[in-house]
Amino acid sequence: MLELLRIKCPSCGIILDVRNSKHEAVKRIVCPHCQKQLAIDFQEEEKPVAPPKPLGTLFYGEMRIALHEGVNEIPLADCKYVEIRVVRLTDGNSKCMVHPTDEVHDVMVNGQKMQADDQVTLAKGDQLQIGNITLVYDKPGKMVATPKRHAIQESHASKERPFSWLYAALACAVLAIVVIVLWPSVKSNYGKSNQTQVTADTILQKSEPQDSPTIRINEREKPKKAVKKTEKGSETQTNYSRMNDYTLEQLAAKGVVEAQYELGNRLTHQSGSNNVIRGINYLHIAAKNGSSKARIVLDKAITSLRQRAEKGDSIAYHILMSIK
Repeated sequence: MLELLRIKCPSCGIILDVRNSKHEAVKRIVCPHCQKQLAIDFQEEEKPVAPPKPLGTLFYGEMRIALHEGVNEIPLADCKYVEIRVVRLTDGNSKCMVHPTDEVHDVMVNGQKMQADDQVTLAKGDQLQIGNITLVYDKPGKMVATPKRHAIQESHASKERPFSWLYAALACAVLAIVVIVLWPSVKSNYGKSNQTQVTADTILQKSEPQDSPTIRINEREKPKKAVKKTEKGSETQTNYSRMNDYTLEQLAAKGVVEAQYELGNRLTHQSGSNNVIRGINYLHIAAKNGSSKARIVLDKAITSLRQRAEKGDSIAYHILMSIK
């Protein structure tokens, strides 16, 4: 019950501070300004308590199951054979961990069967299959209308790129400017070189015997082919460092090891825990495909994260837990 209440007299409008010393539910007073009798209610109004915000979501078809801190009970058959625990991290983020509690019933994450002593941290888009039930995990934020299937490795490496169209537009604009600026000089040089080549060919045809045109033509064509191969090789060596992230992702998805290494090395030096996680996963894939450079960079990144986590860095700890 309230002990002090500030009111406004409905007759004269004066502001009064009324003290409820006798703890009365309704106290009657006389306004000192207009001498009107006032009835003041000191009973507190019950305020509705807002439910806690979920730290994650599991989707079962169109059904949405909110996950809160601690052990969550899933109201579906066969879900009692697995423990789903949500932990709130010190940096404000959260992680969802899955642990089987029964060896008889199969529990799989993205198609990989879990053992009785396994504990897996789910990432956004991961599929949790318990018996005949398939659940899709999603972190707080944008609601997933239709769950998609992803592999465990792809779920860590995948990331939405809402501004990829902007990068493509900028690339097209730069290419158009380069073509407009350089095309007149290229055209004039090409015309001169073509004219010079025709003149040289004419002179050679007039000066050399009739029975050796084939040998001369082959000798002139060989340097051209060698130059093309050299230019192509130089482009292959320098191209990956000049590519943007979107192009590197396309090549890395096709299995190009150099693109996987370049993208992983680039992402590990960017800010944001999601970029570091994606970069480490790309380095892991490149090292697995035989890249010694990726293995060296990967070992350095893991060692640095472990040292930071031992000093109490929660973000480094979160990254280490996410890439296991």
